[in-house]
Amino acid sequence: MTVLFNMNSLRGILFICISSIVVHAATQITIDDSVTDGSLLYFPSGWQRATGCVNDVSCAIRPNLTKAFSGTYTQYMWYPQVGPVYFDLTFEGTGIQVYFIVSNQIPGYTPQNTISYFVLDGKDDIQPFTYNYDNTQNFYYNQSVYANNRLPQSRHTLRVGIPDPSKVTKGFQDHGSWLCFDYAIVTYMMICSQTRVKTQVMLGPKTPFKLAPRLSLAHNLVHLLNRGTRLPAPSRT
Repeated sequence: MTVLFNMNSLRGILFICISSIVVHAATQITIDDSVTDGSLLYFPSGWQRATGCVNDVSCAIRPNLTKAFSGTYTQYMWYPQVGPVYFDLTFEGTGIQVYFIVSNQIPGYTPQNTISYFVLDGKDDIQPFTYNYDNTQNFYYNQSVYANNRLPQSRHTLRVGIPDPSKVTKGFQDHGSWLCFDYAIVTYMMICSQTRVKTQVMLGPKTPFKLAPRLSLAHNLVHLLNRGTRLPAPSRT
């Protein structure tokens, strides 16, 4: 932006050039399943941590901790009679990705599928994530179950799991759903700005004037005005 002061057509012109540089820098933050800062809340209380799993059928499903992010995961074995099961993840940013671990054939147990729904800021978002087990005994890690990178930079809450069991399709109603949350990645947009100010005075031969480098721009303008030069209202280009 250039602010132009016209100090009479013969006396001279003062140019003030203000340039502003704005840089948008995206940064990513990983939220582990085990955070306890209040940004991650599990409902109901029966979710099981990998390191403290007791008295639950989901405890029989044990992924390799060394392959899970930060060596942890949190799981729940959902059946229709259980009711709503989900977790709320509150974050500030422009995007979020959620990662699960999924299982297949577990010796001695019914093979487990996974279905999960997503409610963003109180509204259903995209189709549910579904996984149908294969004929292996493998666990699959770092499975992206949800991604949204077009959010406004503000505070959001994402609900993940089965908040409304009536929406679950029949196949998953019969076999249940193993929910195993590992981690999420939040994208946050940082805005950095820098402003530079340049001044230049061009005067006629009868009114020499130099800006005093140790004085502020305002002090220089006052000094210039005190010399009898009248400045009209500024025009902007």
